Amino acid sequence: MFQNNGPVLVALLSNSPLLVVHQVHHSDFACTEDYFHCVAAIDPYKHHQYAMWKKNQRIVWQPDTADVLEKAFNTYVEEFPEKPALPAEEHGFQSDHHKQLSCQVAFEYVKVKSFVQLQQEDIDTLKAIVSLMPNFVDPKYMLGIIAGKYGKFNTAIQLFDDCINLIGTKFHTCSDTGSDFHKTFCQSKAEALEKANRFDDALNEYIEINKRYPNDNHILEKISSLKKS
Repeated sequence: MFQNNGPVLVALLSNSPLLVVHQVHHSDFACTEDYFHCVAAIDPYKHHQYAMWKKNQRIVWQPDTADVLEKAFNTYVEEFPEKPALPAEEHGFQSDHHKQLSCQVAFEYVKVKSFVQLQQEDIDTLKAIVSLMPNFVDPKYMLGIIAGKYGKFNTAIQLFDDCINLIGTKFHTCSDTGSDFHKTFCQSKAEALEKANRFDDALNEYIEINKRYPNDNHILEKISSLKKS
């Protein structure tokens, strides 16, 4: 058994059986609830295990009561003794909440990393997030922006349509909930239509936007320009 420090990392990388005691307090950021939610993608108060740890690698949480800790220890001893052949099965997601935390952390990582350099693995990660959490609008919108950047306008338009269709449903976002998602998504779709040389469709989209936002000079300029073309 280890405290969460140097030795546990060595054991983890070797896939060795281990039982870790995680503390939760506010004097060290790496032990705070915010850290576990936003960086580690686990909730200490839901008794989460790291999704990618093997099942013979477990956490017990310092805030848990003695009976919970004892049960966790006994389970570890009984189910995961030292074996020459270690089980490869991972814990995986233990709840929808756990999956949501993991998707949020992965998205924030890709978003920050993409400012430096966007790689195919980042696009694959975004697609995996969308597959795991279809109602998570942020990665879907980011994929649309990326598709448009690389000239895949039909893909971008479809993704923006998917984002628009999520509005009015119980969608999930990491963005400011006060943002005007409808305008953002519709305007991105109109711009993609324009870049795809679908000028009539783009004009119709801008006209629909103008009905809801009649005082937007940028939209009015787009309508005027497309009518002349």
